[in-house]
Amino acid sequence: MYLIDTLIFNSKSEKKKYQRIFSKKLNDINIETYTFYKSNLFFNSRGDKWNLLCVIDLSKYNRDIINTIPLTKNVTIRRECMELTPNAHVKSLKSLKCNLNIVEHVDVADKYLEEFQSIMIQNNIPAMTEIIHKRSWCNEFIALETRNIIYHKSKFPKWNQIHLISLNLKGVLLFKKDFSTVLKTHSNISFEQNFSRLKKIRVFTYKANASKTKSILSNTYSMDGNSQ
Repeated sequence: MYLIDTLIFNSKSEKKKYQRIFSKKLNDINIETYTFYKSNLFFNSRGDKWNLLCVIDLSKYNRDIINTIPLTKNVTIRRECMELTPNAHVKSLKSLKCNLNIVEHVDVADKYLEEFQSIMIQNNIPAMTEIIHKRSWCNEFIALETRNIIYHKSKFPKWNQIHLISLNLKGVLLFKKDFSTVLKTHSNISFEQNFSRLKKIRVFTYKANASKTKSILSNTYSMDGNSQ
C-alpha cells in the first residue's frame, strides 16, 4: 500500500518549509520509506498544476498508521491510498544515474479500468521490466492504482492511476525503438497498436518531469507554520 499526496504551493519557500516539516513528522513516527517529487516541466495539464508529490510506501506498516500522518488541506490537492498494479514496481540492479523523472497522473474511465490493467500487465509492465534489466537508460518504473481517496479538492481534475518513471536522456531517444522491439517479442503487437488503444481509454490529467529527493529534515517549524 502507498499513501500519495499531490500538493500545490504558492512559493518555493513555502514548499521547501513544508517538506522539512513533513519529513520530520514522518520520521517521528518511524516512516522512512518516502520520496518527494518536485515538478519542473509539464507536458500535459488539465487544470492548475501540482508542484510537489509525496510518495509514501506503507507496505511494511499497519494500515492504521495512515491516521497518524498529518493532512494539511490548504496545500493538498489530493491524498489517496494506492496499490501497485501487479508486478509494477521494477528497479534496476545497476543503480543507473537517471536525471529525468516522469510523473504521470492518468485518468481511465471506469468502464475501461479492467482493460487498462490488462494492457499494463500483459504488455507495458513486461516491456518495461526487460528494458530496465537489459538496457541502460531506465532505472525504475512504478505503476499505481487508486484504491481510496481520502481527500480531493473539488476544483482540481481527477485521476485514478499514477505512473513514475526514472530514466536518463538516452531513454528519450531510445524509448520508442526499444519498447517496440520488446513488445513485438513479448506480446506480438506493435508499438502503434498498443498505444493507439491506450490513447482511446485514458487521458493524462498531468504529465510532468520532476526532480526527486528522499527527504528533507528540520525541526524549525510546526505544521501550522509557527516556529517552535
